[in-house]
Amino acid sequence: MKTFSVRFCSRLLPALGRSAALAAGLMLAAPTFAADDEDYGNSLDWAPASASVYTSSLRIKEQIDVIAESNAWKKFVEIPSVAMGWQMAQMQINNPEGPAAMFWQLMELPENQQLAKLLGEMFSEEVVFIAGEDFPKFMELLSIVQGSRLAPMIEAMNAAGGHIDPNEARMRAVADAIAEDPELLTVPDMLMAFKVKDNAAGETQLKRLEVVVKMALKNSKTEIEFERETINEVEYLVLNLDGSTIPWPEEKPAGLQIDEKTYDSLKEIISDKKIAVALGVWDTYVVLSIGESTEQLATLGDEDNDLLVETDSFEPLLPHLEEEEGDLVGVQFISAGVMKAQMLSAADLDDAAEELGALIEASDDIDDELKGELSEDLVELASDLKPYLPKPGDIAGCTLKTEEGFESFTYNWAENTRLDGSLPLELTNHVGGNPVFAFVGRGVSDPEAYALLAKWVGKGIEYFEGYGLAEMDEDDRAEAEKVLEVVKPLLAKIDEATREHLIPALEDGQGGFVLDADITSKKWQGEMPESYAELPMAEVALVFGVSDADELKAAGKAYWSIAQEAVEAFKEFDESEVPEDFELPEPEETEASDGSIYTWAAPSEAKLDDQIALAIGVGEHVATISSSPELAKRVLTETPWESFPVGSADEPRAAVVGFDFPALIDAVTPWVDYGIRSSVEGEEAAGKEPEDGSQAGEIISQVHTGLEVLKCFRGVWSETVKEDDAWMTHSISKFEDLED
Repeated sequence: MKTFSVRFCSRLLPALGRSAALAAGLMLAAPTFAADDEDYGNSLDWAPASASVYTSSLRIKEQIDVIAESNAWKKFVEIPSVAMGWQMAQMQINNPEGPAAMFWQLMELPENQQLAKLLGEMFSEEVVFIAGEDFPKFMELLSIVQGSRLAPMIEAMNAAGGHIDPNEARMRAVADAIAEDPELLTVPDMLMAFKVKDNAAGETQLKRLEVVVKMALKNSKTEIEFERETINEVEYLVLNLDGSTIPWPEEKPAGLQIDEKTYDSLKEIISDKKIAVALGVWDTYVVLSIGESTEQLATLGDEDNDLLVETDSFEPLLPHLEEEEGDLVGVQFISAGVMKAQMLSAADLDDAAEELGALIEASDDIDDELKGELSEDLVELASDLKPYLPKPGDIAGCTLKTEEGFESFTYNWAENTRLDGSLPLELTNHVGGNPVFAFVGRGVSDPEAYALLAKWVGKGIEYFEGYGLAEMDEDDRAEAEKVLEVVKPLLAKIDEATREHLIPALEDGQGGFVLDADITSKKWQGEMPESYAELPMAEVALVFGVSDADELKAAGKAYWSIAQEAVEAFKEFDESEVPEDFELPEPEETEASDGSIYTWAAPSEAKLDDQIALAIGVGEHVATISSSPELAKRVLTETPWESFPVGSADEPRAAVVGFDFPALIDAVTPWVDYGIRSSVEGEEAAGKEPEDGSQAGEIISQVHTGLEVLKCFRGVWSETVKEDDAWMTHSISKFEDLED
C-alpha cells in the first residue's frame, strides 16, 4: 500500500489566520536580495535570536497536493452524496446569475488573476510568525483579560467592596493593571512573512493597494497617516495610528467600573501609544509588520544579527533540521518569558493571598478572630503550594514529513514538572496489548504532597466546626454535628490507611490510562433492541505501578472495612436513604494468571450485560481499576504494546502516549450501522441482516467508504524522555493511502 502524509497548519497562533486574511489584499514589491550565508533556505536563515515566539510552516502546498492526489481523496469524492453535493455547489458557483457571478467577472481582469496567483504563492511554501522581546508583556496582559491571573481579579473585587460582576471585575483588573504597569500595554513587535516567487506581482498590487487605501482615508474623518517608507532600500506601505487622536470623553462614562484616577491614567497611557502597520516585499517574502514603530524592519536580515537557530535552545534540534531522511515542514519556538507570563508563579500566589486577606479584612460578615486566622492560613497555603509550581523554560521543536507521515521533536527546558524520567516505564507492557488509546507516565513519588492535602482538608473541617456550625439554625446544626461525629473518625482511619499502606504500595510512581473496546455483545442493556452484529463496548482502566502488593491489599481491606463501617453508621440517620437491610455487595474474587481480580457486578435493576462491571485487579507489580473484568485481566498480563513500536519497557522514560485511530473507527462502525438501521427502518430492523438495495443499506455503504478514508490516519505515538537539562518529546504520526 502506498503511504501519504496529511498536515494542516494548526500550529499557527490563532492570530496568524486573522492577520493573514488582513494581509491578503496588501501586497507590495521591493528589490530582492539573497542572504550571503543561507544555510536552510527558509526563515531560519534570518529569524533573530531576540524572538520570543517563532513558528514556521513549510511545504504547505506540497502537503495539500499529496492529499489531493491520493487514492483516499479520489474515493471520498466518489461517494454519491459527496459527488452530488459538489455538483450542486459547482452549479451555484458557475451560475451566471448567482452570488458568485460578480466574483468571476472580477477574476477576468488580469490584475485580479495576478493577485489570486500571488495569494496562492503566499500560502504555498512558507508562512512565518515572529514575536519580539516585548511579547511576554502582551501575554501577561492577555492572561489578565482572560481572568487567569488571580491577584488582579481579587484586587478588583476588593476595590468594589466584594460586590461586582465577574466581567466587570475583569475590566477593572485590566484597567488597574495597565495603570500600575503601563508597559503591559506595549504593542509588541510582531512580524508575519509569506514566501513568494513572483516579486514583480507585488509591485503591481502595491500600486492598486495604495490608490484604494488613499481613497478610503480621504473620505474618512479619522486621522490616520498612510505613506511609503523606505527602510534599507525596501519600500513599505506604512499605516501609522496615534493614540493621541482618540476622542476621549472629558468625564468618565457612568457605566465604566473604574475610578476617575484610573480613567485619567488610562487616557494618558493610551494617548502616548503609537502603532505602525507596515507591509512590503523583503527578499523573497511578503512581510507584514506590527509594532509601535518600524524599527524591527530596519534590522531584518542584518548579517550582524544573532540568529535564533544559533541559540542554545536550538542546539538539540540542529541534527533534525539537517536530516536528509525527512522534509522539514514546521519549526516552533516559545521563550521561557512567554511561558512564564501565562503561568501561575510564586509571586502570583503571594499577591493573591495578600489581596484575599484584604478582601476578608474589609468584610463586615466575618468575625474579627476568624479574619486573622484566615489571613494567616492564606499566607501559609501560598507557601505550601510554591514548591509544586513548575519553573517555565524555553520550548523548541520541529516537524519532519517522512514517507509514512510525520515525525516531530520538541525540547522543553521547564523545571520541577513533577515528572520522573530516570527509570523504565514497565507499565507500557500493561495496557492490554493493543489498546485504542493509552497513556503511561511516571511522576515523582512525594508523600509530602498527600500530607499537605490532608493538612488542608483538616483545616477546612476545623473552620467548619469553629465557625460554620454557628451560622446554622438549631436543627441543621444538630444534624451536621451528628454527621461530623461519624465522618471525622472515618476520615482519620482513611488517613491512616493511606499513609501506612497505600502510599508505600504506590511508591513506584507509575500511572496510566487505557481506553479499549475488546468486549462485544448484541444487547448491552435489557431494554435496547438486539443488534444483528456484535457491538463493541468502550472499556476504560486506570493503571498503577505497585511497589508492594501486600501493602496495597492491606490498604484495600482497610478501605473496605471503613466503607462497611460508614454504611452501618449512616443507617442510624435516615433509613429512607440507607435501608436497615442494606449491605455493601461483596466482590467476586477470581484468580487470574498474573494476579487477583475483584469484581462488583452492576445492580440488577440496570439490566446491563455481565461484561460491564467494576473490577479491581491486583498483581505483584501492577494494579488496575477497570470498567470490565476482561480489561483488568488483560492489563495485569504482561504483554508488549502492539499498536506502535513504543520501544522497550526497560528504557528510562517519563511518559508514553499512543492512539490507534483505525481501532477507534472499527469500534464505532457497528454502532453507526446500528443507529442508521434503527432510525431509518425502525428498531426491529436493528436485529436483522441489512438487505441489499435498501435505503439503510445505501446509507451504510456510503458511510463505510467515508470511515475507510478516515482510517488512512493510522494513529499517533509519542514518548517523553530527559535529555541533559531538557524534556524531549518524540512523536510519530502515520498515514497510509488506500490501495489502487
